[in-house]
Amino acid sequence: MMVLNKKMNRKAGPIDITLLVFMALALAGGTLLIFYLHGGYVSSKISDSRFLEETYIREGQMDFYVNEIMSRAIVNINDKNNPVPEFINNFEIELGKYKTNQSYVLSELVQLENISVDNVQFVDGKIIFLMNINLKQDFEDKFNVNYIYSKKFEENFVKFKKLQNSL
Repeated sequence: MMVLNKKMNRKAGPIDITLLVFMALALAGGTLLIFYLHGGYVSSKISDSRFLEETYIREGQMDFYVNEIMSRAIVNINDKNNPVPEFINNFEIELGKYKTNQSYVLSELVQLENISVDNVQFVDGKIIFLMNINLKQDFEDKFNVNYIYSKKFEENFVKFKKLQNSL
């Protein structure tokens, strides 16, 4: 059996142990620096990406309801030059149809009750509705999801007017 005889410098230790010690000190120092810079603040709420699935389901439901309300609100518009005020009025009437017992089918629809002229545009025969909805959901054990859903909905105004005139 062959024995390897390593000669070491008696004044210095092995390099790998020295590097390990310095890396551990750098890691500990960096961690303390991060805690110091952030003031030691740790949030009491825990967020978990597993709960985003429920939020994405709500997002899909919002898409469905807003598209349905828009397509019904655009049909009864008579003013071809400035359909925005009439669209807003029809939108609010159609939105009210989704309310039962003072609550909406989807609780986030309440945020669409008072849409303003700033959120609706009429461009090139299309009515464009800009929507910002806060999809918030609180779960047990301090889990929460707070998601701002922004989307631009477009409906072709001219298509609906031709369809209405042909009927």
